[in-house]
Amino acid sequence: MSSNWRRSLLLAAACAALCSNTFAQNVFVPLKDPDFLNSVNGLFTTGGQYRDPNNGVLQDNWSMLVRWQGDLVSNTVSYDLGTFTGVHVPQPAYTWQRGQQPENSAGTPGVQLYGYRAGMLINTWTIPHISIVGGGYNDMYGYAWSAGRRPDAFVMYNSYGGPIGPASLVLQASLAVPWFGSWSLANGAWTFGGEQQSGQLALFAYLEDKTRLDLPPIAIIGETWDSRSASCPADGRGFVGFDYSRGVWFGSAALCNTDITTVFYRPWPTQTGLYSDERFFRIHITPTNWQNLIARINSANPGNADVNLRCTPGSTCPPTGYSSDPNNYRVQYAGVIAEVALIENGGTNTASQNRQASMGVDIYGVGIYVSR
Repeated sequence: MSSNWRRSLLLAAACAALCSNTFAQNVFVPLKDPDFLNSVNGLFTTGGQYRDPNNGVLQDNWSMLVRWQGDLVSNTVSYDLGTFTGVHVPQPAYTWQRGQQPENSAGTPGVQLYGYRAGMLINTWTIPHISIVGGGYNDMYGYAWSAGRRPDAFVMYNSYGGPIGPASLVLQASLAVPWFGSWSLANGAWTFGGEQQSGQLALFAYLEDKTRLDLPPIAIIGETWDSRSASCPADGRGFVGFDYSRGVWFGSAALCNTDITTVFYRPWPTQTGLYSDERFFRIHITPTNWQNLIARINSANPGNADVNLRCTPGSTCPPTGYSSDPNNYRVQYAGVIAEVALIENGGTNTASQNRQASMGVDIYGVGIYVSR
């Protein structure tokens, strides 16, 4: 049986289980099923911070967004990026691949889209090192809805468009991380390994409060792979913070049951080792999870016991005042993000010239659902 035929069967089986329109217990209804992309022209983009007007996120479409790595997406590349990503696209490869020129089969960075699959290769060796506020070098593959089409995140509707009750937001994909490399410069020589650099792969979604569109969206992140650690918090509390003062609030956790995330089905926990077989990951955000996240964000103040929330909203962190009702939240954008940050002397320094990292990612069948 060919690998493509096997993958088609796997996707069909997943949809048979998840994409039902009957409203029984634990039924999944798609906000966006995976789409088979047979044309990728215009879907490769670049952009800056998510809150920037030109953030590079296509509306009412899938997009592959490359950030902080130069204008890679204007160039086609022909070498087999699948050596590092595991995604081997049909020939001619340049139809489905964009990346750095001049290209080099030793691993110049690039991205891929074909069918239900996406590939990402981030490589800091060949891009300018710059100071990045609120994150690292990253690629994002996902679907975004324009302002008039954004679906409710925590309400399930019947086939006639009538609400039938509360629901959880579900993010899922099959993922692999076949390649990660980390280098440190010391005493004039590069050492493979050394101070381990940071690589992460995660499911994500940005949600808006439709009663407070003046407030930043809020991101929720379910980490599926981490180059350094992936343990569940002992106190059962996910991480809540913000990326930078004018940016967005976010909640993040490994694939764990925390106050802000729920895992009803976990064939794989968050991974730390490399693997080339596509593994299925799913994270649920229940209405209660979301209420917990909002309560923690709204509690931000200089005296907060949580150091990540010990700030003055609107000054040293983004503003607060979000609705506590999950029914008021809609999905703006959701998918998978791969990110590399350079670590020097124990802290993030993306501008460091003494650290390098490279990461290859295979993504298959990204889907966004509501479930009850």
